[in-house]
Amino acid sequence: MSKYIFRRRPKDGNNYIFYQNMNTGYTWIIADDGYDTIKYINLWELPDSEYHPIEPHTGLVDKKGKMIFEGDILTSHLYLYQDNGYRSYDGIVCWSDETVSFFILLKCVNPDIRGISHGLSHSFGEFGEPSTIYEVIDSIGETDML
Repeated sequence: MSKYIFRRRPKDGNNYIFYQNMNTGYTWIIADDGYDTIKYINLWELPDSEYHPIEPHTGLVDKKGKMIFEGDILTSHLYLYQDNGYRSYDGIVCWSDETVSFFILLKCVNPDIRGISHGLSHSFGEFGEPSTIYEVIDSIGETDML
């Protein structure tokens, strides 16, 4: 049986991230310092005013072994993401109800290029194995999509 893992990050900038495994019903807290404690919290009952939306885990990890969630911002060594050592695009992990899959939405981050690929998307497997290509560099806020 597979695990369904979700997270919900506090809006206050706190490093704590709440994960919930839907198979067991357990919720636990993990901080960047490695602290790990079982808590019994229902992610859906946390106040929307204090927490970002619930973000599902993609089932994938980046090249550093970090779990990739919806809303994560990715970078890569590949062309399009970088050109001549300069960051051109970031990828935002999104969910499609239409295709029932996660995809990567490109966002131009270099003001010195035309950004003609801004807003285009591609699948995770299009350029190869995600665990060797992508690195999670941040997570978006509620209004940072494009």
